[in-house]
Amino acid sequence: MGDSLTFGSWGFGDFENTTYAIMMGTNRAESIVTPDTLDMFRKTHERGMKMVYVDVRYTNTASHADEFLVIKPGTDFAMVLAMIHETIKNKYHKTQYKSEYLKENLANYSDLKEIEDFFTKGEGAKYTPEWAETITDVPADTIKRLTKEFAQASEKSKGAALMYRSRKSTWGFQDFDFRRAQAIFNVLHGCVNRPGGVLLKKGLKAEKYEYEAPIYDNAKGRIDTSNVKSDQYPLLNPGLGSWQVMRDKIVEVNTKWKNGEKLGENEYPVRGMFIYRENPMQSVPGYELTKKMFDTMDLVVVIDILPNDTAYEADVILPDTTYLERTSPIMSFGTLREPMIGCRNKVVEPLYDSKPLYEIMRGLSKKVEKELAAITFRYTWEEGDFGVDLPKDFKLEKYLNEDFTINKKKLEADYKDKKLVDAILSQASEDNLELEAFNFSKAFEKSPEEFNEEVMTNLYGKEAAEIIKTHGVYWPGIEDAIKAGIIDEHTKTFAKDVKDKNNLIYDIYKKYSKLPKDYCILNKKKYITLAQHNLNGKKYQNPITQKNEVLHSFPVWNENMFEEPSDGQFRLVVGRHGYFTQSSNPNNYLLLDLMNYNYIWINDEKAKELGVKFKDEVELTNREGQKVVGKVYPTKKIRKDTIFIATGFGSQSKLFTLGYDNGISQAQILENKTDPIVGAASMNETFVTIRKV
Repeated sequence: MGDSLTFGSWGFGDFENTTYAIMMGTNRAESIVTPDTLDMFRKTHERGMKMVYVDVRYTNTASHADEFLVIKPGTDFAMVLAMIHETIKNKYHKTQYKSEYLKENLANYSDLKEIEDFFTKGEGAKYTPEWAETITDVPADTIKRLTKEFAQASEKSKGAALMYRSRKSTWGFQDFDFRRAQAIFNVLHGCVNRPGGVLLKKGLKAEKYEYEAPIYDNAKGRIDTSNVKSDQYPLLNPGLGSWQVMRDKIVEVNTKWKNGEKLGENEYPVRGMFIYRENPMQSVPGYELTKKMFDTMDLVVVIDILPNDTAYEADVILPDTTYLERTSPIMSFGTLREPMIGCRNKVVEPLYDSKPLYEIMRGLSKKVEKELAAITFRYTWEEGDFGVDLPKDFKLEKYLNEDFTINKKKLEADYKDKKLVDAILSQASEDNLELEAFNFSKAFEKSPEEFNEEVMTNLYGKEAAEIIKTHGVYWPGIEDAIKAGIIDEHTKTFAKDVKDKNNLIYDIYKKYSKLPKDYCILNKKKYITLAQHNLNGKKYQNPITQKNEVLHSFPVWNENMFEEPSDGQFRLVVGRHGYFTQSSNPNNYLLLDLMNYNYIWINDEKAKELGVKFKDEVELTNREGQKVVGKVYPTKKIRKDTIFIATGFGSQSKLFTLGYDNGISQAQILENKTDPIVGAASMNETFVTIRKV
């Protein structure tokens, strides 16, 4: 949201071409091992790149960085504010390139004067590096030096530098303003929509499945967004909502409904849920609350390939296929400088009774569509409209054709009353019920294979359709690369005698691509907004004091929204690991051979004070009273006020023979804290005490 409000989208880091990168708590070398991560670490010094890494512990990314800074958890925001202050104070944004950049791209150029005044005369004037040092433990001189280095690098390279923004959920209560500050910093240094900076998404054209919204589509507003108060979650996404707000509201409303209590205006029981390839029992704070929500429902259906914690709580499991057993619809990947269209093609038939999601959805749609049309037909029948009663034994599905028109001959054969027949036909017409809207399965009339071939042929031609089918990837120009003989026609990969295959994939794209070299740069002007005047004065509830606070046009540090651990407490920080980035693989013996447990990282001096050593078991207790037991890993590589656990372990599904109760579950120990602005889970706002078992 911070980035979207500032320059329209979240964007992506162009790591392959950046000359200076500041990574704040984003452990990409360990937790997000993707092609663009590899780009960041490939030939970095050869192209003159410097990477600064800021975190509470020494990670794999820290080991690859040119400079590593230890910061107090939850204070990254203060450091960025100080870097903005230093930028404006020293006029680092007034250099030739940046001055031209800001004139061309600021939607309201007056915003620049306003932010300068804010950081020199207003509230932001106090956000000096010296002020930040007292909060972050990062020396003021270091903040000044890094700001100057970044400013010089971004000017020299014309924006090929970036302060990388993290992804997924929020870390702390002030994350919205933290990310907004990062966006502003990147803008002031001319690094947005620039090679080597923050690239705004631009992929190749690719169509998606089309469907008509059925009559029941979103009949009521979301139970989370429609029930928040005016002073809560001012930027809660109306379409995506908030898992925690939704879950907690469902528990509240379902409990009231089952007890016979009166429900509020926007309240309604949520009696069922379908969950596809997600594991909310383990991914979101509040394990017992999520379990309680499922317990209040009549039907919980899980579509997955594993009997994880959520599947363990389900009434029905529909076995999904692995990616090798299904063809997926084409997808445009515009995240890198090499935009392409890709798809996963089926290589083996599905095992056992598993089915791809496409077939599951088509089968469910076929099963319910006519019955649902019939139920709606009966309950929307108004005798006064037609002057005739609908027979009690009337079954609409008996007279529905496959295209959801009424079989008039069959209807007239069974009912001789012309007035009744005319009334039925009128009720089913487009002007009234519009029966065709119940033809849900129409959305699945084309298989993924048929859909892919049709779309690719229409957009890029028959040869492109064949390439996506045989090679799984397409970009304009790949036709010539294939004809050049670099790719083995049998294996669809590089021929055996090809050298330096890791770099060759990029060389091939650059040599044969028919896209303009600057294709990844959007042709946009006057699109950046520094001052968010529409946010000024918007109320939200401070989750610590429970008092109302207000947002401002520019990011503002709120000391009432930051807590430090009291005596005997530690701030618990969680993070992803390359082997178990999510909670999908706790039962995978190959991965467990690489990392068999998520030990509790604790500072070795603190461990001595507590009398614990490597692999000793301790009990963690959070402020809500939840407890977990885990084994410790004392190390010098973490702050004394912080402990860390990797995610993906601690499954409570007894169907897992290896993963059950192995390690610590983040969902069981994280406190149920929610970001007060956007409603996302605040993953690092948990404080625990430690007791040796």
